[in-house]
Amino acid sequence: MFNYRYRRVVLRALRWLMVMYARLTGRRFHCGALAGAVRDGIFVNSDMTVSCNCQDIDGTGQLGDLRTTPFEAIFAGPAAERLRRELAAGRLPIDRCAACFHLRMALPAEAETQVAAFDLPRGLSVENTVQCNLRCLSCCRRQILQTRGSRRSMSLDDFEIVGATLARLDAEYC
Repeated sequence: MFNYRYRRVVLRALRWLMVMYARLTGRRFHCGALAGAVRDGIFVNSDMTVSCNCQDIDGTGQLGDLRTTPFEAIFAGPAAERLRRELAAGRLPIDRCAACFHLRMALPAEAETQVAAFDLPRGLSVENTVQCNLRCLSCCRRQILQTRGSRRSMSLDDFEIVGATLARLDAEYC
């Protein structure tokens, strides 16, 4: 629990610093994962929710549910669009953005054009389970288990949905 709280404090401070720097320099933000420019930036979680980052511990990066909505609609949907718009406005919509590998600073015009001009990713990362018996010091397992609810592992039906999604994306990476 301490690790989770510490991480939140550090990410919030880093987020504030980055937003202030962007304001002072007249820059905005762009996310390679939300632009579809990277093959490993979008995650299908064990409960079949889709997240925009690899450490969506608290669910703030969730874009939609793959069980009820096709991936293409999720990626073009309101949650993803809201994140892209906030980035283009010079704000980091979630704390995790501050430490994301796919975040880039951009000029305002470039950031704004990338709100609507995105590609579908050519790959997805898949979290097939959150049930882990290791006790890594850096892991926020308790919070992740709360976020995933009762869906802690994917079923065979879930894998079929993920497989069909990867085929439609003509994925190069999983």
